[in-house]
Amino acid sequence: MFIIHEPQLATFAQKPSWTNRAGNVDRAACVEVRQIEVWRAARMQPARTGNGRISTGIVSLTADWLLRLHNRRMPRALSGDFRTAQANAMRPPTMEPQGYVRRGLTPGLPSPYPDFGLHGNPNRGVTRTKMLGIRQDWEHPLRVELWQLSPPLRKPFLICPHPRNCTHGPDGRGNERDPRLPGLSTIRRGFKCNMDICPQRVLKLFMVLCTEAELADSLIARSWIDSLPLRMRRKQHPTIARLVERYGMLFHPRRLLCQRCLGVKYNESPETIRRLRMRTASGD
Repeated sequence: MFIIHEPQLATFAQKPSWTNRAGNVDRAACVEVRQIEVWRAARMQPARTGNGRISTGIVSLTADWLLRLHNRRMPRALSGDFRTAQANAMRPPTMEPQGYVRRGLTPGLPSPYPDFGLHGNPNRGVTRTKMLGIRQDWEHPLRVELWQLSPPLRKPFLICPHPRNCTHGPDGRGNERDPRLPGLSTIRRGFKCNMDICPQRVLKLFMVLCTEAELADSLIARSWIDSLPLRMRRKQHPTIARLVERYGMLFHPRRLLCQRCLGVKYNESPETIRRLRMRTASGD
């Protein structure tokens, strides 16, 4: 008789460090990849349709490349970065939940560079304390499509690698495709997707950042799940589901997703919401 003990994880009962108070993924707690930064590295091939697509290509994003892109993002580049440490995504990992730090420039000090005199931002830039949480040999295939909008305007798009958009099985040469490689987009140009449908063609892809403790616990959780005998996984399904819900975004191989599929929320800072409510109340 096997006695299976659930893994003891220090961060399991804590709220994920990449979510806001409403439980949505916080944009400031994500690393982002923009189409303008990667599409020229793709080998484009004709893939014309009567709807506007001109060509498509695949580019392999490496861990070093992603880190270089993230290092370019200066802290406080987004309005949400000015929130205090009361916001879950802005709280440094060493700060207790009840901690409170006012962010801003130290009075009386000059600003020779953007980070001078500013409190540490846990999410991005040289003062960050969160991490990408990927392996050194991590690679992610990205599909790029070039579309003809209104002549002579041409615009590249990234295709969201959500599992619904990805192709499976071997390619034409007999090699197994990466399950994160999406196929050609199928949504026609000008179609307005509702909030339940992935738009497929996007300008940015996102991946959450995490703390060192969360990454360590995710590795333990994944190892525990993989160590279970197949006959025991059905009995342990509730525990596995809870672990996947908490740490699934950190399981290898990490996947970049679009804003809608990842659940990223924009303009969630208290000041932005306050101004929106004021405009709504005034009838503007």
